[in-house]
Amino acid sequence: MHSFTRISIIRPYDKNVNNNYNLKKYYLWKYACQPGIHFSVYDLRKNTLAKNYQKIPATKNTPEVILDPKGIIRFTGRLIPENADEFFCPLEEWINEYFLNPADTTTLEIFLEYINSAGTKYLLSMIDNIHGSNKNGKVVINWYYEEADQDMLDKGTILSLNLNVPFNFIASN
Repeated sequence: MHSFTRISIIRPYDKNVNNNYNLKKYYLWKYACQPGIHFSVYDLRKNTLAKNYQKIPATKNTPEVILDPKGIIRFTGRLIPENADEFFCPLEEWINEYFLNPADTTTLEIFLEYINSAGTKYLLSMIDNIHGSNKNGKVVINWYYEEADQDMLDKGTILSLNLNVPFNFIASN
């Protein structure tokens, strides 16, 4: 699993200086597998990133990703990213902000035709993050696989067992 350290600091702006009552939340991610720090700033009142529906188009190596603030996170296609950090970082940002104010039910739908080891590692970490972040709501994970594709069914089963998280396995033709 891809390990990282996240440090959160919440500070109110000084209302006497700029009359701004917004809280800002700062996230620092320091990934163990690469030097450097990923830094993002979130406005907790606006929550702008996760309020927006995001559709990331598929490439030959990455799936189409739909991030819907109504509670749908969907992956469709092949997950063999050349640079997994670059692919997953924006997704993690959206997901972390989404869970500041999530829908009652969050559904993760995974329609993958192939996934490599790097994709598996990051997906495992992301599912763990999603499952652990939704304390007050329900998380549903649907793993779709082609009926004849035993490998993808096995990968989903292994992820489910490693995380101790129930998946719904749905065969398609």
